[in-house]
Amino acid sequence: MLYPNDIYDKFSKIPFLKLLPPLILGVIVADSVNFNVLTLLAVYALFLVGFIIFRRETPHRIFSFLLIFFIGMTSVKVLAPEEDIPQNVRIIAECKITDNLVNKGKWQNTTAKVEAYRLASLYDTVWQKSNEYIILYIDSTYKVSIGDNITCYLYVNPLDTVGGQSGYARTMRSRGYLGRAYVSAGNILYKTKYAPETFWQEIIFASKRVQRVLNRRIIENKEEARDSGVAMALLTGDKQLLDSNIREAYSKAGFSHVLAISGLHLGIIFLFLNFFLSPLLFVRKGKIIRTIMIIIILWTYCFITGLSASVMRSAFMLSLMQISFLTTRNYNSYNALFSSAFVLILVNPYFIYDMSFQMSYLAILTILFFFPRLKRWSRADKVEYWLLNRSKGEQGFKKFIFLGARRGFQFVTGAILVGISAQIGVTPITGYFFGIFPLLNIFINPIIMVLMMQIMFMGFIYLTIFDTPAGTLVGEIFSTLISALNNVVEWTSSFRVASIEYGNLSLIGLYISYAVIILIMIIIKWFEYRKIRLAHV
Repeated sequence: MLYPNDIYDKFSKIPFLKLLPPLILGVIVADSVNFNVLTLLAVYALFLVGFIIFRRETPHRIFSFLLIFFIGMTSVKVLAPEEDIPQNVRIIAECKITDNLVNKGKWQNTTAKVEAYRLASLYDTVWQKSNEYIILYIDSTYKVSIGDNITCYLYVNPLDTVGGQSGYARTMRSRGYLGRAYVSAGNILYKTKYAPETFWQEIIFASKRVQRVLNRRIIENKEEARDSGVAMALLTGDKQLLDSNIREAYSKAGFSHVLAISGLHLGIIFLFLNFFLSPLLFVRKGKIIRTIMIIIILWTYCFITGLSASVMRSAFMLSLMQISFLTTRNYNSYNALFSSAFVLILVNPYFIYDMSFQMSYLAILTILFFFPRLKRWSRADKVEYWLLNRSKGEQGFKKFIFLGARRGFQFVTGAILVGISAQIGVTPITGYFFGIFPLLNIFINPIIMVLMMQIMFMGFIYLTIFDTPAGTLVGEIFSTLISALNNVVEWTSSFRVASIEYGNLSLIGLYISYAVIILIMIIIKWFEYRKIRLAHV
């Protein structure tokens, strides 16, 4: 309960809520400041002295804010990419293929690390070392695979057509990509097979190999081509078989995020596991066992989806939240969420420009706030309580029926309310990046969430037991669920009012949207506080 004198104590349980804003502000300001690292460290040392000397509350808070602010600025200056490869200039580059290739007709798309380059000139024979990653389009007539080294002529172009200033370009730059390049077969000088040099590279390539094996198992399940593409996108993160029609349907219906492995998918697994492993809490050491199992499964999912940065980031965030739940007596999920964001921004300050990073944290933040309230307002908890009480008065099979009904009701209502809560957080940002405001999304999203949970559950069972007699039955169920998901999305997109395409939401509009959401959250908290205060007058 929240009393007037407890407001400060309530916020004191979320210390990272106070630390995160100055860190983000420092990262944003850093690009417009020309100070070098040594100057920033000197200023930081002065503020540190002030922080130590002045112990009064107000100066102490000011100096702590400035310290975190300058940590954010310094992290940008230290970790900023060098961008040493010249753009729009013909060069000869040694490129290491670092991802599975996606065939797109004339071109096969992948990512590559440029390890060395020189200008394509007879007079320039000096090779420059590099550590930059690019998005590489290779002529599909040329056979190349992950792990290969190719030496080729290429032009490194900006990630977009407006000089790298779009939201997409900033997102890709935050993930470490400098630009993109197209290489025809005639511009490839030679190719060599690559052997991993480090243990981490071996893990990455092993992950990609497992991803290919699982993709073959999905294709062998003999779904329709459109269903196989969606199944691969959901389970392994490979979007190679997605055709343009199904992409357009998901985009128009407002469900594009379903096809891109992100924090949403990890969040579904996280909630699903916490729900179904909750009986372990009544077993000795069950809390520890549940935490270990959830973390292992989350990172296993990262492994089979290719260990992409966005998925690993989400896994780290959720793992930290699970560990906080285990180790903290007065667990505060908000503090666990903000602390994981704080650590990740320190590791890579450019994450704040990454769309998937923003969407993951906004979705989880609104789920944490709105989900328990929507559950209370919808009276879903009352139904659960009634089913639990009925089970206590029954014996044998009837008791099992009521307990099963309660579990099923929790699962379905949980999926629906989690979907609605997440949608509140991500709708403005999808409007900003994609220029689409889905109108039917809020009503159809609960169905999509339930289907996604069932698809991921049955899909992983199928991938595990596909070559057993039971695997055939599970594969049929899995195919039916995938087909149902696609049918719902295509049916939704068929309506004229499925979405409004109005051009990308302006930055001001984005800020206003989130200001309104924050205002609504404050008003809700105020009414809750007022209700509690009146009850104790």
